[in-house]
Amino acid sequence: MSELTLEIPGSPPFRWRAGQYLTLHPAGGTGAHEGPLAYSIASACDGSEPACLTLAVGPGSGADVLAEAGPGTRLEIDGPFGSFTLSRASGALLVGSGTGVAPLRAHVGEWLAEAGNDPLVLVVGARSEADLLWHEEFVARAQATPRFRYEPVLSQPSGAWAGRSGWVQAHLPELFGALPAESVARVCGSKPMVESCLTLLENLGMPRTSLEAESY
Repeated sequence: MSELTLEIPGSPPFRWRAGQYLTLHPAGGTGAHEGPLAYSIASACDGSEPACLTLAVGPGSGADVLAEAGPGTRLEIDGPFGSFTLSRASGALLVGSGTGVAPLRAHVGEWLAEAGNDPLVLVVGARSEADLLWHEEFVARAQATPRFRYEPVLSQPSGAWAGRSGWVQAHLPELFGALPAESVARVCGSKPMVESCLTLLENLGMPRTSLEAESY
């Protein structure tokens, strides 16, 4: 995975909600893709002008197209799109894997930017330590912010790993149970993981109206 940082000038200023995405139109076409390249925005909107945001670009032909987009490259964009946003609640559970962590990173930034003590739990599934996206950043935020809890889960950890292991779903009953009533959840990642998490959370008593998901 690589990060792509965009600065977006213009009037009115570009604004977005955490959980939304935009589309890129690289010069010269999109290679094996037909149509624009869609990416979740991986940073919260801080109101800066010009707007500055981060995208997570995973492997694939889209990444090959953007590999040549060095500093100063101009890209046509559309957006923001999508309704994978997070309403304020008594607490929130975020569950992601792979580049599905990108919109959740934006949710973390947006949630923690608002005053209050409403707890936020981020559960990230990955294969190994090297596959954890923004790991050091999340660790630092959790250490600095008591109401934010970061729980990485590795399916193939090294012998040095002292954290959670196995599948993300196995840890949700404990983490869900620690949240206040009427909490909400957002799940993003591979389709099998997302469907399994949604079913489990509903079985644990979370209303379907409190759940939103995106899969790929």
